[in-house]
Amino acid sequence: MKAYPLEKFRASENQEYRIAFLSRNAAEVHTHYIEKAEGSMYFWCFEGTCCEVLGPTRPKVAFWIAMYDTSPDGQIISANVTVRYMVLGKKDYDDLVSIDRKTQNTGGLENLDFCIRCSDEKYQKYTIFPIGEATWKKYPEMVNFIMPEWEKLKPYLQGAIARTITLAQFLEAVGGGAAITHNPSAPQNMPQRTYPQGFGR
Repeated sequence: MKAYPLEKFRASENQEYRIAFLSRNAAEVHTHYIEKAEGSMYFWCFEGTCCEVLGPTRPKVAFWIAMYDTSPDGQIISANVTVRYMVLGKKDYDDLVSIDRKTQNTGGLENLDFCIRCSDEKYQKYTIFPIGEATWKKYPEMVNFIMPEWEKLKPYLQGAIARTITLAQFLEAVGGGAAITHNPSAPQNMPQRTYPQGFGR
């Protein structure tokens, strides 16, 4: 049983994907990663001992996306669509900023579909490029599913991305203590940035 009903977008090398970004607003993602024999985890940076022990976080952002039901070559094959989140690093984010600026005359990021091709499944390296107008906005059945589904899932984003832990729990984890349990109550106050601002805290 999943702790959260919200899934992260992950690409595989044998599939082309077609997605649409639902909003220009992206959530800042500052997380750390701990790998242990009994299980690894991501947790939210609390700007203190975690950075002293593990080093600074790498800036990332999380976008809300609609993922279409497609064939292996990326062609839409049905009206089925799922709402997910996608975490992007600086390079991919900068690429989106550039695309958004070049397409302002047609509405920019929110009015486009994008194709995704994965070159490294393990490390989730892929190329993202626009391929036309946002399909979901043209079909009422897609709009009527996506909008309420997106609203329903919004409170779960922070908890789906990473765990929220205390200093005591962090020290126990890095010191080889008991495993940290995952609290499924998702904190809702995430730092937001309006695309296309730059990275930073």
